[in-house]
Amino acid sequence: MHKLSDAASTITKAYGKTAGGLGFKFPSFARLPSGILTLDLALAGGIPMGAVSLIYGNESSGKTSLALRLAAQFQQRHGKGKNARKVVWIDAENSWDDEWVRLHGVDPKQVYLFRPTTAEEAADIADEVAMSVDAGIIFVDSIAALSSIDQLEKSAEKVVVAGAAKPSTTLLRKLGAGITEHSKIGQTLTVVYINQPRMKIGFHMGNPEFLPGPVMQNYQAFLKLRLTGKAILKEKISPIPIYSDNTAKIVKKKFPCIRQSCEWQTMLYPWEQGGTKHWPLEVNNRTHAETLLEDLDYLTKSETSKGKWDLFDLENPDAGELLQFPTKTAAVTHAIERYDALMKFLIEDLLMLYKDDIKKQLEEAEKAGHK
Repeated sequence: MHKLSDAASTITKAYGKTAGGLGFKFPSFARLPSGILTLDLALAGGIPMGAVSLIYGNESSGKTSLALRLAAQFQQRHGKGKNARKVVWIDAENSWDDEWVRLHGVDPKQVYLFRPTTAEEAADIADEVAMSVDAGIIFVDSIAALSSIDQLEKSAEKVVVAGAAKPSTTLLRKLGAGITEHSKIGQTLTVVYINQPRMKIGFHMGNPEFLPGPVMQNYQAFLKLRLTGKAILKEKISPIPIYSDNTAKIVKKKFPCIRQSCEWQTMLYPWEQGGTKHWPLEVNNRTHAETLLEDLDYLTKSETSKGKWDLFDLENPDAGELLQFPTKTAAVTHAIERYDALMKFLIEDLLMLYKDDIKKQLEEAEKAGHK
């Protein structure tokens, strides 16, 4: 018999330092923001890096658009310099469009794109790219589009039940192994699956919705996001939809979050309102930032200069100083341009507010129980 410390020492010598040890030595997951303020606030910073996230929803709900925003943010933050990491896109749907991805801020010159014909081919591709030292984030678009060799080669009369399940499971396992191997060399490999829900036939009780592909995707995911979207028409301006209302519901999480759901609007057509120009695929971060900053009293009318606005210095919160701007728009623009500082500041503040609210609710519940 021996102590756990001796066992851990033997294991780490054989399999590497990240194979085991005391829990505090393993850091919390870093976050990758999407650039969508309400979603990043709900997730307390963004999706977890070095883990699996699953994004699913009906058609036109914004799944691929969200994935492309994540790819753009990854390129901006981790895709430059000597140790630049690359974006990998496994395009099972054949939906990659160069112009469309550029509108989302993605540089296609820095993306490795693979188009597998079968699920078996996708699994082999996943095995190769997951073990690549410069792979930083891998997108699979989508699990529902993967088909096995049997399903493609056999005639339509011969039904292949769960034909893609085995090779798709292999794909998921290969990507999971890649995440572990990257952690052994002090790197993070992030994986994002995209999927579309289906409905069970003749189902009358409970939730008839399910996700095609292996069940393993549900258990492997650290984060599951259910998206919905609705195009909003403004016929007085144009017959074309002006923007879409998007909603994200956090179905599953294995890390601290602030909210269970959030909403945002995505501009679909360029138009101007109140002197402000809106461009295609622009998200209404400005509106949400303005509302939050005013509600929390960090954006107020100046008491010393008439007509001007004071904004709390988000980059130096300990100093407690106010920055003065000629207009409210200028103040909000200043905050949005410092997105990371704005996010960090708001997350810390909102977490404190929620802790106070929870404490108050518990005290009220305790008093009610005594009565």
